[in-house]
Formats: sequence, structure tokens, C-alpha cells
Amino acid sequence: MGFIARLVCAYPGVIVTVGALLAGACIWIVVTRFNVVNNTSDLLSDKYPSKINYNELRRDFGSDYRFIVLIQSPDPVQNRRAADEIGTYLETLKPQITTVLSKIDFSAVKPRLLFTRSPDELEKIATQIEDQVNLQKQTENKNQKIQQMALDLNSILAEADQKFDDKYLRKKENWTDFKKFVAQFVSILNKVAAQADGKTLAQEESKVSLDDNALDDFDANEMLAEHEYFSLQAGKAVLVFAYTGEEEKDSDAPFSNTTEKIRRHLKELEAKYPGAQLKLTGEPALDADEMAATKTDTTKATCITLVLIIGLFLLSYRTFLRPAFTFSVLIMAVLWSLGFALVFVGHFNILSIAVIPMVLGIGIDFGIQILGRYEEELGQGRTVNEAVTVALQHTGVAIITGGSTTAAAFFTLCFNDFVGLAELGVIAGASMIFCITANLVVLPAVFILRDRPRSPAQLKAQSSNSAWH
Repeated sequence: MGFIARLVCAYPGVIVTVGALLAGACIWIVVTRFNVVNNTSDLLSDKYPSKINYNELRRDFGSDYRFIVLIQSPDPVQNRRAADEIGTYLETLKPQITTVLSKIDFSAVKPRLLFTRSPDELEKIATQIEDQVNLQKQTENKNQKIQQMALDLNSILAEADQKFDDKYLRKKENWTDFKKFVAQFVSILNKVAAQADGKTLAQEESKVSLDDNALDDFDANEMLAEHEYFSLQAGKAVLVFAYTGEEEKDSDAPFSNTTEKIRRHLKELEAKYPGAQLKLTGEPALDADEMAATKTDTTKATCITLVLIIGLFLLSYRTFLRPAFTFSVLIMAVLWSLGFALVFVGHFNILSIAVIPMVLGIGIDFGIQILGRYEEELGQGRTVNEAVTVALQHTGVAIITGGSTTAAAFFTLCFNDFVGLAELGVIAGASMIFCITANLVVLPAVFILRDRPRSPAQLKAQSSNSAWH
């Protein structure tokens, strides 16, 4: 520590400049390379059998990593229309979206609808078909008799003349038979006319197919529409699936921008479909939400930490400029830590990103101890160089011991098979080393550059506000 003190006293300007340049380079790294991995499966080591099996399954059959749109309203027909429109829109989001499933095409099934019926319904249909066959046989026998009657048109007309007799019709009891004869008489005349035109009786009577008669008890189109969509709650809820493709570049999460586009479009469609609720979920959307929540909460925690540190500095030292130097060196150490993480680890994850407020909270302790001991030595009449040397040789040793212990505790997480914690251990442990280095090398150099022009009286006066009484 005596050697470091002599080095700092000899080249304070060089040390501060190098530290600032490194911080500037780290800012550039953060701006160009900042990346947070938020895929949960990537946080588990690849040597686990379950992870190996999952990777093989995903490589051979693809992933079920997909967006899910939920459509809810009391109107099933409106839900289906919305599903069609949403499916059409999702098709425009390629290459981030590869396959869209808004409904299943059942047109090939329509000629085979009997396969969709239950055994009881099939027995009913079979009974109907048997009745049709029996009716057809009866009709054929009857037609043979009618044909015989049609050969003698005079006999038909004679019978009609008898039935249309005024005396016959005046008797009310004859009306029932008369009505039946009239219907039969019209049918006979039609068949005679058809026979004269060369048509067969079967052609005249077989107007409807047996299958249509057998299936006329249900609406086939409605049944298909109900089942070709991914419906829940009798059509009051409909799902649309969109499978992901190429991941986005320059995005917080793999599909953050796509998630935002879909949600914005769903919001516009809600105005078009009154009473409908259109919501987005699925793993890509959840990952985007996790990333947004992580960034928001980390930013809040960092801001709260900074505000508390500044507030406590102002309360303790009754001035802003003196602790501001300590605070600036701490920010420099945080930038070094971020640059190291993005260069050697390559990214952050949803756990390691929380290292920023951790480093701020722990690292500020080192600067406070150096500042307190340095100003204490100034208050006892020592020169700037002497105060720096004493502070480093005594308090500096304590900081190295305590900081190294903390760093070692973080580094033990590297032996964890859980990648999320292992990366946190690497970044947090290295951050402690950077905080120790910054506060034992750069911070004393800053004090020297600031205090060398001052008189001993000014230095002693500034130290009088460093302690609580």
C-alpha cells in the first residue's frame, strides 16, 4: 500500500485520466453491446439431461415458443370475425412470425360429416335410411299400379267424374275420401304427363338425397364453424396462435417490438368490436414483460440508491462538493463493471442485471472510509501526501480485506450449475474488485489534485465537518 501511495502521489493526473478514459470506453461498450438474456431455458447449464433432451426436441421438431391472442365477448360470431382479422394481421409480421393458427380448415371433412356423429345419432340416421328404402319400395309398387291405371285414361276420368258428382260432394262424410282422391288424382295426372315426356317416376320423386335427409337435423356449416376455431366457453372465448421465427435485433427481449406492435393493433381492434376484450400472452410476450419489468425495477432501485447516497452525504458532510468526488469515482467503478460484464460474459441476465444497485450500495462504503480517514489525517496537520499514505496504509488494508472477502463470497456462485447465479457471481465479484481499485487508486489521486493548491488552514477547516459530534 505504501508503493501504491507513492505511485498515486507521483502521477495523480495520469491515474485520473486513465480511469476516465476507461470509463468512457465502457460507456461506448454499454451503448453498443448492452444485452440482457431473458430466456429461462438459457439460465440452466447445457449438461443437464433435461436441457439436452429439450435442445434435441427443439432442434428436430421446432419450438412451441408462441404468442397467444385471447378474444373474449358474449358473441361467438363476432369472436370468429375478430380471429380472422387478427390472423391476417399476424401474417404481416414475418419474419418474426412464421406460422399463424387462427382456425383449422375443415373443408375436406365436410363430405365425411358422418364420422363426426355419435353412435346414437348414427343409429337414428340408419333408421331414417331404412325408412327411405321401405318408402321407395312402396312407391315403386304403387307406381306399377298407377302405370296400369294410366294406361286406361278413360277409367281415371270416369272415376274423377264420379267423385266430382254434386250429389256425392253434398254429403259431408264423403269429404275425407274426396280430399284423398284429389291429391291422388293430381299425382296420377303428373305421373302420366311425366311418362308421356319420357321421364321415369324415380326421377320425379328422388328430389332429395338420402344423406341430406339423414343429416337435416343439424346445421353442418355451424358445426364446422364452431369447431374449426380454437374456442372455449361455447365460443365466447377464441384463441389465435402465432409461432415465432427470426429474433429481433436491437431489442430488449427477442420479440419486444413485435409484442408492442401486436398489443397496439389489438387496442385498435377493440374499438371495432364493441364489448370484446383482446389480450396478448404467450412466452414471447411474457419474456418481453419480464425484461421490461426488470429494466424498470432495476432503474428505480438504482435511482433510489443514488438519491439515498447523495442525501446521506449531504446530511453527514453538510456539503455537496466533497462527497461528490467520492460519488463520481463510484460511478466510474460501476461503468468498469458493466464494461467487464459485456466483454467477458457477453450479456446480463434477469438476475445479474440487479448487480448495479448492489455495487452502488456496497462500493460506496469503500469511498466513505477512505474519505473519512484522509480528512481525519488532514485535521491532525498532515500534508496531502502524508494523509493519503496513512489512509491507504491503514484504512486501505481494511478495505482490501473486507472487499476481497465480499468478492470471494460472490465468486463462489461461479461454481453453481445454475447459469443465472454463476454469471451474477462473476459480475458481482469482479465489480467488488473494481470498486476496491477505484477507491484505493483513483480516489486518492482525485483528492491530491483537488487539495494540493490549498493551504494547511483550509485543509484543516474542511476536515472539521467530517465527523458527527
